[in-house]
Amino acid sequence: MWGLLASLLIGNAMLLVLNLPLVGLWARLATVRPALLHGGILVLATVGTYALHRSPVDLLVLFALGGLAFVMRIHAFPVVPVVIGALLGPLAEQHLLRALAIAEGRWMLLVARPIAGTLFALAGLTILVSVWRALRPHDSAELVSEEVRAKH
Repeated sequence: MWGLLASLLIGNAMLLVLNLPLVGLWARLATVRPALLHGGILVLATVGTYALHRSPVDLLVLFALGGLAFVMRIHAFPVVPVVIGALLGPLAEQHLLRALAIAEGRWMLLVARPIAGTLFALAGLTILVSVWRALRPHDSAELVSEEVRAKH
C-alpha cells in the first residue's frame, strides 16, 4: 500500500513540475477552433490505430465506429449508456461465459435462483418499457409543452 501511495505522490509531483510551465499552452488549447481540433484528433486516432497492429481492418473498425457514433449523435442518443456498455460489455460477457461454464452450459440455472430471476425479469421489463415509450405515439399536449419549452 505504501508503494502505491509513494508512486501516486511522485506522479503528482511530476505533473506539477510539468504542468506549471505549460499552463499557458493548455489555456491556449481551449481557444483552438473545434474543426481543427477534430481534424487533429482524427489524424492521431488513425495513426495510433494503425500503428498498434498495422492492420487495415483496425482502420475499418475505427471508421465504422466513428460513423456509428456520428449517426448516434445526429439522432440524439445519450452518450453515458453507450460508454458504460462499451466499458462493461466485455467484462459482462467474460463473466457470463464463466457462469455458463460453471453451470455446464445450462441457461436455466442462471435464472433458477429467486434473486437472479428477479433481476433478469426487472432488466427485461426495463428494456421493454423503454422500447414501448420510444415507439408509442405522443399526446398532442406533450408536443405542445415540448414546443413551449423549446422556445424558452
